[in-house]
Amino acid sequence: MHKSLYCLAAAIWVTLAVSCGTSSKTVENDFYNKRNELSVTSKDGLFSSRHISFGSYTSGEKENGVDKHIINFPAQRAPFHFSFNDADGNTTSVQAVYTDRASLKGKYLPGVLDSMGTGEIFYAWVRGGTVNALKNWELMVRNPTYQNLVNDDEVGEFHSLTENISVHAHDRFGSSNSFTNMCFEFRLRGVPIGAVTVNGKKNRVWIDRQLDAETRFALAGAIAALIMR
Repeated sequence: MHKSLYCLAAAIWVTLAVSCGTSSKTVENDFYNKRNELSVTSKDGLFSSRHISFGSYTSGEKENGVDKHIINFPAQRAPFHFSFNDADGNTTSVQAVYTDRASLKGKYLPGVLDSMGTGEIFYAWVRGGTVNALKNWELMVRNPTYQNLVNDDEVGEFHSLTENISVHAHDRFGSSNSFTNMCFEFRLRGVPIGAVTVNGKKNRVWIDRQLDAETRFALAGAIAALIMR
């Protein structure tokens, strides 16, 4: 009798373990589907700078320089800015630059960047742009290594005063030990909500359609900055 109960309990435990593992894997895989993917268009005109669109989101032209009242770091490289809007009439401004850890002194830094020794950090500032939103967002991402891509490591963060979204990097859409089709994935409390592959003009974008409009719009702005950089 005891042996039968033990076998039954073991069988239930195995079933639950397999079920949970499958569920976790399914949730991750289900994010990269046609429902969440947005078609990307990128244009570089002969007499105009780059501008992009994906889904209902459209950027203005990429222009050199940043607003010094917003970004004025001691060390900065390749500064640029662009406007960004959607089909619902929301509009925002995105300012972006390459800098280093020392220049970000005084700002909140996620642990993965605070522990950095040397190396560049890509920083983007996204103004709260939806009708009911006043908060601004900051994107901070370091360049991943091959090992980071293999391990799906955290390489930065996208945050406002009230929300923290971790940024991870992986190579599941490209070759192993290669930055071809490298993907940045945004996770809210461990769940993927946005992603973008950065490979020249062949970008792919995914944003969770169930995400609230405010976060979705800010996230789209951050993704646009990663494509534009």
